[in-house]
Amino acid sequence: MIVLAWQQVPPPRGQFPGGGMPQHAAPQLEWWENPAIFALLLLVALYLLFFALFSTITAVQAKRRGYSFVAWLFAGILGNPIFLLVLLGVMPDFRRRRLRQKEADDLRRRLRRRRQDAEPPAPQAKEAAPARAVRPARERSLGDESTRDLPERSLGDDETRL
Repeated sequence: MIVLAWQQVPPPRGQFPGGGMPQHAAPQLEWWENPAIFALLLLVALYLLFFALFSTITAVQAKRRGYSFVAWLFAGILGNPIFLLVLLGVMPDFRRRRLRQKEADDLRRRLRRRRQDAEPPAPQAKEAAPARAVRPARERSLGDESTRDLPERSLGDDETRL
């Protein structure tokens, strides 16, 4: 049997010439022990941590403005958290709206209480006030005046001089 050097079939497992492992063979690594896969997993983890950080920042800002923390956190993880920060800046601040509404209700309540406390006593008969002299109405009002003609030229028509 003639076998070329590059077509040699390796001997079955455990039957190397000279016994033991050959000098050129590297030990087989499991997939989690492989440095290339470990580096790839590390990069993916750093990428996810980066997005989780920005998503958390976006979610905290949303919570301060009166929105749901969890909803904005998931939206930031699934989408672009920087775009969501811009979107959050444009959206209304519900917390401030609620605070303004609460303060307006408080002011209305105080005004009602003040009106009830300061009710005037029962009306008494008053003497009629003396009649004042009433001016007669103008014959023409400002709205009745005719529109004036515009001037022939305006200041914008002149050339700009330096």
